[in-house]
Amino acid sequence: MEGSTLFSPKPEVSREGLLRYFSEYFIVRKRVPLKNLMDSVERSILIKILDRVNGNQRKAAKILGVKCTTLNQKIRKYNIHFRSQSYIID
Repeated sequence: MEGSTLFSPKPEVSREGLLRYFSEYFIVRKRVPLKNLMDSVERSILIKILDRVNGNQRKAAKILGVKCTTLNQKIRKYNIHFRSQSYIID
């Protein structure tokens, strides 16, 4: 996503970046159920933010505006694990 702040070096996620991501996703993958799309976007955002804060879940939760317990639930939901300075999905 060229020019999007969603994948920029900064940990902020902009409305424009999300809208661009959604529209490109729909264009490339037509007829994707909204639930699958939302899960995919949420998973991607969590991984990007966690990578940018070097796995610090407190910082990630603060950036995302959620409680640490909520972030931990989402990490478990998406099977995100920290290995060798990066997050992966099993």
